[in-house]
Amino acid sequence: MHLSFLKALAVLFLSLLPAVAAHAAAPCPDTRLGQDWSPKCFETLGSRRQVKQAYRSKLHFDRRGFVTVRIEDPLELVAVNRQGTVVVPGIYFWGDFDYPNAYGGISRFSVPSGAQARKCGYFEDTTFAVIVPPLYDNCSSFQDGEATVCNGCTKVCTDEDCHDSRFLGGDSLLTLDAKGRTIRKTGPQTIESICQDSPRPTVSHQDGHTIVDCDTPKDSPFQTPQ
Repeated sequence: MHLSFLKALAVLFLSLLPAVAAHAAAPCPDTRLGQDWSPKCFETLGSRRQVKQAYRSKLHFDRRGFVTVRIEDPLELVAVNRQGTVVVPGIYFWGDFDYPNAYGGISRFSVPSGAQARKCGYFEDTTFAVIVPPLYDNCSSFQDGEATVCNGCTKVCTDEDCHDSRFLGGDSLLTLDAKGRTIRKTGPQTIESICQDSPRPTVSHQDGHTIVDCDTPKDSPFQTPQ
């Protein structure tokens, strides 16, 4: 009887495998599960990107009527409203000061602007209202109520782990406040201005990052405290 019971369990388990596999492979799972969606769950109608009608029942919204969905291959986080429309694409979510932990609740997002290029802007975390349209090549995260943006510039790191970064070259560097207004405008940064006149700056490339090593002497007044 014991062996018969085990065989019955085995048969039941094998019969359930296709259903389990189908559930695991679901391209558009219930958003409460926190799983990635396939790009095939979306369609573009005119200028609008939307969740296909067949999958909108899988969306579960917050009290303001929004839900964030992470899409796989290529990886992207988007915000969707009750109508199934993507209201904020390309949400930055991998940094310490990005969504959902952005300073002052103002996060970055980006949209494609060419074959491999993207333009970035800012939105408000709770309403997903765009504060600054995606007009810039590089945008820093908001800190202390300010963020810097520029066009034609290159992001460079000042340490190997890229804990701190600056924008090199390009057009003027703009500093924006929390309402997207320009509060400062300065000329493009150079390696010399980034390194504050250090006599031995060097540039290297590592893991896809450009690293500027200012090689500032320990007794220099420009040394950044750790």
